[in-house]
Amino acid sequence: LISETAEPGKAEHRHAIEGRAGYFVRTPFRFLSAGDALFREMNAWGERYALATREASGEGLNPATREFRERVAEIAHNLTPEQEKSVADLAQRLVFNAPLGEKGRAVNNFVKTWHLEWAVPFISTPGNVFKEMARISPMAPIVGEWRADIAKGGASAQRAMAEVAVGTALSATMFAWALNGNVSGNGDPDPNKRRSQLASGWQPYSIKIGDTWYSYQRLQPVGTLIGMAADMAEAWQHLTPDESDR
Repeated sequence: LISETAEPGKAEHRHAIEGRAGYFVRTPFRFLSAGDALFREMNAWGERYALATREASGEGLNPATREFRERVAEIAHNLTPEQEKSVADLAQRLVFNAPLGEKGRAVNNFVKTWHLEWAVPFISTPGNVFKEMARISPMAPIVGEWRADIAKGGASAQRAMAEVAVGTALSATMFAWALNGNVSGNGDPDPNKRRSQLASGWQPYSIKIGDTWYSYQRLQPVGTLIGMAADMAEAWQHLTPDESDR
């Protein structure tokens, strides 16, 4: 239903199914687009005010004064073209709609060339989810955009390092909770034991609150990060003392 145009970051509807039937088939995508637009706008205004706050602080204004607040509002509504682009790029990134990188475009072209859309209908969003998961973990250096932010220095580099720090701390916390039985991964590798776990009310890739398990799989990109930490904790519990020492 969606295909990339020659202009990076843009998409167009193919309308492969014409008429009223196609209109109804595409209804869920309109709801998804509306959700994307809402969260993109929220993220954009959050970044606008973050930029404005930094700039007003750099001007030496006192954050406790009315003058500071008025200056922040003025800057937020009158960004430079460069700042507007920075805001738009971040907003796209945070709803997983950032343009595909070189490797992503190669995969996209391969799928189109061999007409594999029926098997791989979505590339951009899953690719961006994986990239965001990597950016908030020690794997961040493999992501070109993360390295570019570090190279820029200033607020971009500080944000990049903060994301890694928060993601790594989250992983460590979830690992500890998984060892205590409050966060689940895929479950016991023994099929019989796993069936017993499921029969007792346990469910995979979930967090236990009280006596109820709640899935975290749709909380992306942190859901994948939590799942990896939980799987590591479960694997750790099946190691012998010699294996864990090594």
